[in-house]
Order: sequence, then structure tokens, then C-alpha cells
Amino acid sequence: MSQKAASKSAAKVLFQQANEAYFDDEFEQAESLFTQAIASDSSVGDYYLKRAQVRAKLDNISEAAKDAGKAADLTANKTEHLRQYFKALYLHGKWSYELKQYDDAAESLRKAATINPSHEEIKELLAKTEPLTTPKPEPVASAPAGDAAAGSDQAAVSVPPRPQVRHEWYQNDNFVIIEV
Repeated sequence: MSQKAASKSAAKVLFQQANEAYFDDEFEQAESLFTQAIASDSSVGDYYLKRAQVRAKLDNISEAAKDAGKAADLTANKTEHLRQYFKALYLHGKWSYELKQYDDAAESLRKAATINPSHEEIKELLAKTEPLTTPKPEPVASAPAGDAAAGSDQAAVSVPPRPQVRHEWYQNDNFVIIEV
């Protein structure tokens, strides 16, 4: 067995023990075991997500938010981990809000809302967070050099018209027909 495989195997055992400690409300021990599992295999987002939850139970919200962010990063482009990714985004957003890191909270909550737009807690938290975020500056269209030399006070920006597209669809229990 290679060293990497042995390390991954040890991480799984530590993860199992950490989960047992968590369910027995032994949060300090669970945090230590999750940390050891991460040291053995830092590529598993679920290890960070579970440690984040333990750290939240221990009222270490700052570290919990960091772990949730790391879990989201590790599971971002893996469709088989979509549930973990969603949960990591939600928890990162929730804890970032509690830490008054509103821009980070809004970013995570927006991503979570794209995965599950009907999640009521995310909608409510996002509604509270959005007004507190730092507004992004709007891109300013610059005038062509010729217009400025001609003394034009306003830059003429031409936007190509958007093509009109008509969609028709029909759906029943067996199939869907879409015509564009």
C-alpha cells in the first residue's frame, strides 16, 4: 500500500472516530480528530465541513467560517458533492454574516441560492445581507478619442439591439416540446 493510500485510509478512520465523538457531544475531541483527519488527507471537503460544524458548536465562528469556505472550494466543481457544496456555501454565508463580513456572506449565499432557489433561510438571510454589502462600482463607458477632441460633453454609446426570440413549449407527463 502506498503512503498516500495509507494516509487516506488513516484519515477515514480518524473521520469516523471524530463523527462518533461529535454525536457523543465531545466537541473538543471531535475537533482534534477532524484536524488530524485533515492533516492526513486535506483534499476531502467533508472533513472541513464537519470540523466547521464542530467549531461552530464550540463558538469559534471565525474558524468555522474559514473551514466552510475551504469545504466549498474543495467541492465546487464536483457534481457528486453538490449537497456538501450547497451546505458549505450556506454555512459560510451564515457565519460570515454573523461576523459582519457581509460581502463574503452575500457571495456565498448567492451561489447557494443558484443551487436551491427555494431555500427559505437563504432567501431571508440574503435579503438581510444584500443592503449591507459594499456596492460594486458600475463600469464607466469611455468616449472614443475623436469625440473628446470634438468637444462632445456626452459619450455616445451604441448598444446593439437584442434579437427578439420567441419560445413556445408544450409539456405532458411523457415529454416536453420546445420550439425556438
